[in-house]
Amino acid sequence: MKVWEVQSDVENFAAIHLTGNAETILDLYEYWPYFEGQKFGDTWPKYLAKFKTLNASGSFKRAVGNFVDMDSGILVCDNTSLIKLKKLILNEVEILSIDVEGFNMKVLNIINIIDCLDEKKVNAYTLKIAIKLCESF
Repeated sequence: MKVWEVQSDVENFAAIHLTGNAETILDLYEYWPYFEGQKFGDTWPKYLAKFKTLNASGSFKRAVGNFVDMDSGILVCDNTSLIKLKKLILNEVEILSIDVEGFNMKVLNIINIIDCLDEKKVNAYTLKIAIKLCESF
């Protein structure tokens, strides 16, 4: 079994906010559904998001990465990532759309959830590039 942990590099790449309209940033925990392995299908709303800005209003200097940070546990990626990962994840996730200022990003809703790791027995380490690897479990 392979276990993967995906993290966004928020120091070097853009992150996003959930928005209601051009001016309103929404509270993610109030409006975002809780993912517990269920599929959303056609009930998935057309969510909008904006890039978080650290500079003048309406501008950002950070590049848009293949995975963008929205919140812990929410995987948002671009089509390039999806093409590369699709064979590995096709039966494990539901692919949902989110519009991020005209970028057609994808939310990966993990539907095949298996709680099988005994954290007391996991031999894991984190590489300098923030990837955690499990040697045994």
